[in-house]
Amino acid sequence: MEKNYWSRLGAQRRVSRRSVIRGAGVAAAGITGAALIGCGGSDEEEATSSTAAQATATLAQQRETQAAQATSTQTSVAAVATTAANVDPYPGVKRGGTIVGSWVQDPPTIDPYGNLSYLSKYPSLFSVSRLFRNGTEEGTSPYNLGPVPDLAESAETEDAVTWIVKLKQGVKFHNKAPVNEREVTSADVLSSWDKLIADDSPNKDTVPNIDSAEAIDDHTIKFVCGAPSATFIDTLADPNALHVQPVEAHNGGFDPAKEIIGSGPWIFEKYEPSVDFMFSRNPNWHGSLAPMGSEYAAPFADAFHWISVPEYQNRLAQLKAGNLHYLNSVNANDVIPTKEEMPGIQWYGARPALMSFLYFSNNELDTNPIWQDLRFRRFTSMAQDRDAITELGYEVEAMEKAGVGSRADLLRWNNLIPAGFEKWWLNPTDPKMGAAGEDFKYNPAEAAKLLSATGYDGSSIKFQYYPYGGTGGTFNKIGEAIQAYLTASGLTSEIEHQDYSSQYITQTFTGNFSGIAWGYETPFPEVGGYFPRMFGDNERNHGRIKDMKIRELDALQAAEADYEQRREYIHEIQKINAENMYYVPGQAGAGVGWTGADSSLRGYRVWKSYGMGTENSPWLWLDA
Repeated sequence: MEKNYWSRLGAQRRVSRRSVIRGAGVAAAGITGAALIGCGGSDEEEATSSTAAQATATLAQQRETQAAQATSTQTSVAAVATTAANVDPYPGVKRGGTIVGSWVQDPPTIDPYGNLSYLSKYPSLFSVSRLFRNGTEEGTSPYNLGPVPDLAESAETEDAVTWIVKLKQGVKFHNKAPVNEREVTSADVLSSWDKLIADDSPNKDTVPNIDSAEAIDDHTIKFVCGAPSATFIDTLADPNALHVQPVEAHNGGFDPAKEIIGSGPWIFEKYEPSVDFMFSRNPNWHGSLAPMGSEYAAPFADAFHWISVPEYQNRLAQLKAGNLHYLNSVNANDVIPTKEEMPGIQWYGARPALMSFLYFSNNELDTNPIWQDLRFRRFTSMAQDRDAITELGYEVEAMEKAGVGSRADLLRWNNLIPAGFEKWWLNPTDPKMGAAGEDFKYNPAEAAKLLSATGYDGSSIKFQYYPYGGTGGTFNKIGEAIQAYLTASGLTSEIEHQDYSSQYITQTFTGNFSGIAWGYETPFPEVGGYFPRMFGDNERNHGRIKDMKIRELDALQAAEADYEQRREYIHEIQKINAENMYYVPGQAGAGVGWTGADSSLRGYRVWKSYGMGTENSPWLWLDA
């Protein structure tokens, strides 16, 4: 391996051997675009995918001139040094007001270390910093960007095994007892690290290749990896992993299940289950271009009000009524009608790196289960018409007619790596897939033959999942369609909707179930996160799959600095999974997802995973 191991990673950007990341972050090459239609974006920003380019070109005339002028001057946090205290680095931005958003379901706990659920990560990330965060820019897919510093000032390495991370000095925790604006130090990082990797931690497998961490001084930490790691910084930027809480959260100073204290952009004020979260602006946030405490520093709003609206139709109605400033995951069939009803609405479209999949039980609950037969798993894939399912979930034809991209751009199939993670995704129709590519094609006659060949006796098999976002959403429509396709090809199955916190995430998702399950995989910000989760020795290996070739390839890709070679390893893993259909990729998450925003909202950025609180909300402002 080259000593300058980072030099050919991503976009072939040259970075010195010692100073891998300092101040400006590391750019990652990617080709998944974020399309902006409606208004609120900069005409100077260029989308990087053909979907985004066509959407921007076709609907550019609908953008509001004032919004474009206001946002076109906004500058990336990751690329520019902090400005002087008396200089406004965000000209045109209006300060003040309260941003109102919505959430769907109560978290099992507000302590991010208390549960593996993504619901526990979301609220923490409004208030709690990480060492690194994922970069975001207006009009750009976050999958075209890399990690940027959060609490960290720099990360340096000689060999990609030992990493020295230096903290920014003078960063303060929130002005709340018992921390009372004291400085963030290495002790807080290590206390949080110990909480993350503890034997009883449900989140310990989020940092599988980092063996140890120790303080060199109050602002320097040494991390040691088990093997050379090309993904060390990405791992620490993962919103699932290291949330830097104060030492007091772990030694009895306060209860992190009842109080959120950190150094992030928002100060936690209250949480009332099934009602709302309330956050106020942190005037001393370190993540702004303007200095901490400056009147020009982000966050731009005074407060962020996050209200509970469990049902999708109610959320859409609240957006239309002007009671929400934005709504994520708008169903595709609602985009055009809502646009007609709300002429000033802004639409942000992007294909998420979100993989859905069928998986099968593989435990002591089952005796001679039919799904251990490869023919059965191939049946479940070939029985699905992926094009028709995508049309059902994402209104491809209507979007094409509206000028939002071509069918080829809008209609893509997930593999084990989702289509939104395009630089690592192996298209199931690519010749590289070989014979395994045939199993993605809709072939009901062959599917029925495969099912019959297994000796299936017609008995009912449970088809279980958690209905994300309430009934009627894209995920649930697609799940129902898959079950209908399986039935049409000869399978008798029964849908079981499961409670997320008490059953799905704690039982089914960990492999403790019988039958067939349908679910989303965590949208990992770094592609290497998928393989330990789905094939490793951990409790969230959903299908309890042990494939030694995949494990060998996983170890190789995690240490490989050459981008092209690493991609070959990752392509090979996708091919092996498809040959065995351990996990059968689904189409939920494969289409372009939509966020609708009120005409007054500015500064919207698409973000990865659960990092909205840090990576999107500080930059939101109200032009009203």
